Amino acid sequence: MLAVLFDSEPPGEESTSLRLQAAGAQVVSARPSPMDEWALLTTHERWGVARIVAPRPSIQAEFLPAPWLLALLPDLTPDEVATIGGARTMRAVMLADGSAGGLQALRDRKRLLRFTSAVLCGDGLGALDVDAQRVWSPAELDDELAHDADLDIHGLFGLHAVTEGGRTTWLHTHGLAAVGAFDFDILNPSPALSSPGVEAIPSIAFAILEGAVSPNTPRYPVAWPGGELRFVPVRTFDAKARDEDRGGRTLDAVEDHVDDRVVLCEPVGLLGRLFGRRLFGHHAPSAFLSREVPDGTVWLLSAAATECRADRARRTYPVLQRLHGELAPVVGPPLVKLGYEAADGGREHLWFEVHRLLDDRLEATLLNEPHAVPSLRKGQRGEHAVERLGDWLLGSPLGTITPRSQAVARRIRAELPRLRGTTGPATGA
Repeated sequence: MLAVLFDSEPPGEESTSLRLQAAGAQVVSARPSPMDEWALLTTHERWGVARIVAPRPSIQAEFLPAPWLLALLPDLTPDEVATIGGARTMRAVMLADGSAGGLQALRDRKRLLRFTSAVLCGDGLGALDVDAQRVWSPAELDDELAHDADLDIHGLFGLHAVTEGGRTTWLHTHGLAAVGAFDFDILNPSPALSSPGVEAIPSIAFAILEGAVSPNTPRYPVAWPGGELRFVPVRTFDAKARDEDRGGRTLDAVEDHVDDRVVLCEPVGLLGRLFGRRLFGHHAPSAFLSREVPDGTVWLLSAAATECRADRARRTYPVLQRLHGELAPVVGPPLVKLGYEAADGGREHLWFEVHRLLDDRLEATLLNEPHAVPSLRKGQRGEHAVERLGDWLLGSPLGTITPRSQAVARRIRAELPRLRGTTGPATGA
């Protein structure tokens, strides 16, 4: 469910119906629940069916974002935090035609965002994803709905960091359980997990969303080399972990962080698999996720997840073209990852620096030496079809813009006068 936020009197039943009709939807009144003043059932040819309700004023406060939550969301600008923090009323939006699990959840959540934007209609402050505990600002919604790519997996969950003494001790998700999967905790995470190009979080989230792992999986590779994890239900972890291993997940701080949730731990070794874990120590958090990520680490995704991300990169290619023109010269040259057929029958993904972004192709220079594509060599310049695109990056002084997030682009617009004349490095490859 998404709560559409307003600072004063929210739109009534008739006004909300007109907003949805203006977006091309058919709207009928529906029977409200005892907690709601009114309800609408709306059908759109491409978006499906959604239910819009007006909760009674006495319970609306339960669905407004708390200040502590807004402080945890790095993609919001200070102005957006101040604006959304002023929410006083809300309307609720939810899909009414069912929502499939797995990768289909990415498409379903995008449909829900379209209904949400129609209700927001210019005068709303933003929207709170109640299950994911994350906020969509109007600008972020506009960016996401400007193209037809499925939602990126980060849009399904909120990622919260608990810190102590300036160091993150507990990194955890909210929202995956709401789409039929389960959430996960990383204790004493490496700062590198938030660095551009380190794809630990999506690698783990895709494995969970696709059902490749369960809450009791003893050993699963999320990265190569050495990136194997054990998935331990939190009740089991809380009962058996040593105090010094708990990070910020202390026993007095885990309320609402128990059901459908795991802690990522050290994998079970051979002796543990043969004789049981009781003889071989406690549940220790993953050491791999706590230390620096070595150069050359490859984060593993299934073929379906890889194609899902590549499809989003291709569908947002016009966004890359627009942003590169709009934000120049603040941003550096675009970097793109292109897929080429390898000699062993597989596919090798290579990074290029772009010189020209054309409509159906791009001119670029290869940045790394191919392992199994004999027709290409490092430093070679040429034209390449956009259909080969698997990812893209725009570097700037404020961070990296990707197909997955344009939060940095929004911050650049706010600070463009100060940044103009400074070209940022194209980081993240």
